[in-house]
Amino acid sequence: MADFDGDGRDDLYTGCFDGGMYVLAGQGAGKFAPPTAMVDKSGSPLRLGQFWHHEESHWSAAAGAKFPAEIGIAGAAVDWDADGDLDLILGSYAGNFYLRSNLGSAKSPAFATDSTPIEVAGVLLSAGGPHAMPTVADWDGDGRFDLLSGCDDGAVRLWLNLGAPGTPKFGAPTVLVEPSNKASDAPGLRSQVAVCDFDADGRPDLLVGDYRVQKDAAGKNVSHGYVWWYRRLTAP
Repeated sequence: MADFDGDGRDDLYTGCFDGGMYVLAGQGAGKFAPPTAMVDKSGSPLRLGQFWHHEESHWSAAAGAKFPAEIGIAGAAVDWDADGDLDLILGSYAGNFYLRSNLGSAKSPAFATDSTPIEVAGVLLSAGGPHAMPTVADWDGDGRFDLLSGCDDGAVRLWLNLGAPGTPKFGAPTVLVEPSNKASDAPGLRSQVAVCDFDADGRPDLLVGDYRVQKDAAGKNVSHGYVWWYRRLTAP
């Protein structure tokens, strides 16, 4: 959740496998408007590169896209440059991360028409495999947002923010949740992570969604998605 329009109410937002970003405006009392496509300052749908052309049933590159081979599938809202409005970190199907800056204001967002690669030591930041699913939280309690992400292998990785306010800089990744071992009683693949103090003990925990395909008694493939709680035992 994030307040994209500055009206004091949380909005829901999500990436989609069609390559676009969508927002459901908060209406209060736990109610939300229907999803609408997020747009950039030119009015074009906010996409990283490719998108699914529903009418013609094929993938197309967004007009003028700097990264036409990439498909944006997830996003994380954060005030990247500490200017008081929300920018977006986009996670791609290939596993990379990009910044889409908000050039407007907290109440009137106007996202840039281009994405900027997020790098560590000159190398494009990667989730460690396909399906980059970013989120942000102050994991170490130093007042700076850190980056966490799920991945196709089921792992959750953390990049601590070593920069200054307005100029994030990320270190090497730490694995918080190991890749899936594919056992039926273990978390599955395509991890999606949320950070919250689930047990109200003052420490941030992880809620991790997964995807798994298993054989039933008849040998038929069945799929499910669970949410796993990883309780943090150490202080930030």
